[in-house]
Amino acid sequence: MNALIMAEALNVLGEKLLPCGDSPITGFFRDGYCNTCHEDVGSHTVCVEVTEEFLEFSRFSGNDLSTPHPEFEFPGLKEGDRWCLSRGMSGAPNMLDTVGRDTPSPPTEQPRDEQDVEDDE
Repeated sequence: MNALIMAEALNVLGEKLLPCGDSPITGFFRDGYCNTCHEDVGSHTVCVEVTEEFLEFSRFSGNDLSTPHPEFEFPGLKEGDRWCLSRGMSGAPNMLDTVGRDTPSPPTEQPRDEQDVEDDE
């Protein structure tokens, strides 16, 4: 079994990462933080407080986050829940208006090697 290696938990300001949500528990590591690693291909690093409009948008986009999936211990999200979104999902057109309120936990910084690759493109 391969162990996952967690990236250093820093936000975009280079400060200690704050928790995003614990009810339901969120994050790639299901530890409440929007931390990431190379195995997190979706880069679930954006902490949001979801709105009903976002949950509807998500469902129609093929990523239904409101339906419970007990087989994955996922209760489904409801308005007001805080959740780690993938960077790609949070960058969708007009997503900031759809997602809703800002959260006090800034998203995590990209791992250093990803930044180097993107800077070279």
